[in-house]
Amino acid sequence: MTEKTTIDDLIFEIECMAPAGETNGIPYLRLGKADLLHKLNAIKGQSDHQPTFEVGEYYAEEEANFIFKALEINDGTIKVLELDTWFYKLKEGAFNLDSTFAKEAKPATAEQIATFKRAEQFAAKGRKLDEFRVGDKVFHSDGSKGKIVEIRGKELIIIFKYQKYSFREFQYKDFELIQTAEELQGCNHEI
Repeated sequence: MTEKTTIDDLIFEIECMAPAGETNGIPYLRLGKADLLHKLNAIKGQSDHQPTFEVGEYYAEEEANFIFKALEINDGTIKVLELDTWFYKLKEGAFNLDSTFAKEAKPATAEQIATFKRAEQFAAKGRKLDEFRVGDKVFHSDGSKGKIVEIRGKELIIIFKYQKYSFREFQYKDFELIQTAEELQGCNHEI
């Protein structure tokens, strides 16, 4: 059976089950609703986690370290734009809706969605997430704009209105990449 169990199916199954006992002559079952639905779905060969994907929505499969956006759904397959959170690269992919990966996927959290959107913004510039380079023009979450003048390991040195500031890797999420150093070559832009 491929469709989800409905309330009517559940009532029918309950009526067909032998009671666990009686109280004052009234039969009862010892299972809670969630337990009963889980057991009925197991009997019918259904998973108790039936993910529903919608085009344009974001999902995460944390064990595989992926955040993905549903692009297209047809014929039991979902086409996605996925972010590998180990390597911070975006790529298109696809998987079957009945795969373990699909069953383990959950709606993405606000933080995961924000990370994905930042990765899209960097990918549009030909970079992986948080791949900053000397000369890049950046926008800080406080509203200021700056230019990266030096990178020391994972530390960014950025000039904001003639003042140098240092930012460590955990602070990268506070920055948007406005223009890459390559885009700015040959242009005379002020910060």
